[in-house]
Amino acid sequence: MDAASQGLCSSIHVTFFCLLVYFIALLHGIGVLMPWNMFITIAPQYYVDYWFSPNNTPTEYSKNFMSTLGIASQLPNVLISVINTFAAIGGALLLRIAGPIVVNCISVFAVLMLISFVPPSEDAMGWFYIVTLVIVAIMNLANGLYQNSTYGLFADFPAKYTNALVLGNNVCGTFITVLSIIVTMRRFLILLECEGFQTVVISDVRSIAITYFAISLFILILCGLSLLVLVKQKFYTYHIEKGNAARAQANASKPGLSQFLECFKSQSSYS
Repeated sequence: MDAASQGLCSSIHVTFFCLLVYFIALLHGIGVLMPWNMFITIAPQYYVDYWFSPNNTPTEYSKNFMSTLGIASQLPNVLISVINTFAAIGGALLLRIAGPIVVNCISVFAVLMLISFVPPSEDAMGWFYIVTLVIVAIMNLANGLYQNSTYGLFADFPAKYTNALVLGNNVCGTFITVLSIIVTMRRFLILLECEGFQTVVISDVRSIAITYFAISLFILILCGLSLLVLVKQKFYTYHIEKGNAARAQANASKPGLSQFLECFKSQSSYS
């Protein structure tokens, strides 16, 4: 952290707001991974074993769901990475963070509505399968832009704020792992005490799925609200203006396709 930045955080009052920005970065590190991690954690139980396996009978949907889910999740990420590499995505970074958060909130809310109001049936399997994969693709497309934009936003801050994003990613994974262990233990204890095994499993899987996605929606809403707090912080404004000034002075611009082709040709000529 440079001298000007240290001076900005010298007083106790200002240090509080520096920490506030740090915890906002930590929160977004959690929020950027939460929806998809929750989805992939509950998918084998809810979608494969419950929704697409009526009466514990495997179907083509249940057999192919996880592999198709992987394709639907990875293709949008690859698309965003390619676009982000060869072309600058327009718009302010904050808008490119707020937009994906809104899209993810809508996606998670749609999943919650499907879980709550659409019971499993063989007639609905076809459209439910397609709608679920479309939601997954949209969610991961938004997540790709969200993650890239978040790291881009905090790149103008001292290194510990980027580390806060990484720490948030780790906290997210740890939280979901612990939650999964607790839910599994609770489910096992309930089954030991109940005679109606099938009924308990059905109701419990639905309640677990609702809990998972409700937590995701809550975290995403917190991330959205935190942006309103973030833009009002002088510490945030200082580093954003400092980064913009440095880029303007260096006349920095995002590399385009022509630059990548030139680098490729140069490397090919040496080989």
